Amino acid sequence: MSQPITWADAQSYASTYQNDSNAFKNANNDVLKGFSVDANHVKTILGLSGMPTVPTLFIIMGINPAGEFTPVITAIDGNNNITTGVVFDMAMPCPSACPNNF
Repeated sequence: MSQPITWADAQSYASTYQNDSNAFKNANNDVLKGFSVDANHVKTILGLSGMPTVPTLFIIMGINPAGEFTPVITAIDGNNNITTGVVFDMAMPCPSACPNNF
């Protein structure tokens, strides 16, 4: 189960990952630092738009048709099965769509 961590811990985890030789890279060989996801998509998965409530988000690492790493976001239901009715991609990668303070 996920646990809350401090922003300082998150920054430390990110720095360790970004300096690791196994970090995911984009087509320009830049380390992928993160992905932005439309909040409405997450709300839909979580059941805030009429879908049954799910206890867990599930993020699958994938490679899209353009050959880029992408997270595929869905949920795990109460029976520990991936829900297949609501699945999202279209995450914006960083670099190229980074927050100003990251």
